[in-house]
Amino acid sequence: MGLKSRLEAMKSDFIRNADPVILEKMQHATRVLEEPDHLAFVLNVGERAPEFSLNDARGQAVSSQDLLLKGRLLVAFYRGVW
Repeated sequence: MGLKSRLEAMKSDFIRNADPVILEKMQHATRVLEEPDHLAFVLNVGERAPEFSLNDARGQAVSSQDLLLKGRLLVAFYRGVW
């Protein structure tokens, strides 16, 4: 079974077993993110992100500008444990 088939099977299994309230919230969030207004903010490969500041694992603010002074910057979003 290929990756696409496995992902579809996982999605079907989730939809079948998920709490209906949670499922509706997730589906609503997906619909909102797919609206054209939100797509205007998506960066293309190679585009520069705007300056930003996020909290690190200790809750301390970290600026993208400060990090870029040290070298290249990679931002990864980790969804955590659900």
